[in-house]
Amino acid sequence: MNTVIEHKTSAKVVKYDMLCGFLFIGWGLHYFPFYLMKRQLFIHHYFPALYFAILLSCAVFDLVTSTLRPRVRLQIAAVLAVIAIWNFVYLSPLAYGNPWTKAACKNARWLK
Repeated sequence: MNTVIEHKTSAKVVKYDMLCGFLFIGWGLHYFPFYLMKRQLFIHHYFPALYFAILLSCAVFDLVTSTLRPRVRLQIAAVLAVIAIWNFVYLSPLAYGNPWTKAACKNARWLK
């Protein structure tokens, strides 16, 4: 009985190691080359890395919540979705060039 549980746990670790490793390497290969560029960068330069980051965050969420009941996982996912939507609405003027005041810009900083 213990060997069956150990095998399932081992297979799960291998699955997430390979998946998360692949996505992290994909993110790094798309993100870090822009540190070597000696010119101005724009947000569209980082979009390929963003796709890998989104997929990686989904894989990590699946790994972390895989032992929880489906209803609890859904509730956690709903809270994360609300936070993501709020963050998008709050910071969308940066991406879309909508009017933004200097005070709103200072309030949006995460670190002082």
